[in-house]
Amino acid sequence: MAETASSADDERFALLAKLLWSASDHEAAPQQSAMLIDEISQLLWAVSNLHQPYDPSRQ
Repeated sequence: MAETASSADDERFALLAKLLWSASDHEAAPQQSAMLIDEISQLLWAVSNLHQPYDPSRQ
C-alpha cells in the first residue's frame, strides 16, 4: 500500500513540476497562466490533505 501512495505522490509531483514549468513560460497568455495557477493550487491542496489528516482541534 505504501508503494501505491508513493507512486501516486510521484505522479502528483511530476504533474506539479510540469505545471510549474508551463506557468514559467513568459509568453503564455494571462488567462492560461491563471488556469495553471488554479491547477497548481488544487494539486497542492490535494497533496497536503493526503499528508495531514483532518484534525478539528486545529481550528
